[in-house]
Amino acid sequence: MRHVFNKIANLATEAAKQPLKRVDLSMFDDIEDALSRVYSGEFVQDALDEAQSKFILARDIVRFDMDDALTEAESLIEDLEEELKEMGEEDHPKLKEYKSQLEDARQEVKEYEMKVDRFLK
Repeated sequence: MRHVFNKIANLATEAAKQPLKRVDLSMFDDIEDALSRVYSGEFVQDALDEAQSKFILARDIVRFDMDDALTEAESLIEDLEEELKEMGEEDHPKLKEYKSQLEDARQEVKEYEMKVDRFLK
């Protein structure tokens, strides 16, 4: 028993010789702050909800606004072409320009449709 007591006394003496290490209390605050930021899923969810809303808006613009405008332009160009044929001006330069712009517009709508489709994947 005396041997155990001496060992405890020696350990206490050695411990007393060691300088006390003080933990900076702000470290606890820093750790708690960092951990709380990890659990900020509501901010991620808010950002995802906003992104989904923006995606739906972009899809609707392509699907309704751009596609409707394309259909309208196509119909108007056909009407103009008929009018010009009746007047004997089938090769009117403005008609060719409009047809070219229509093809460019079709291509642009297709590109945006593909972008929307890629976004879904």
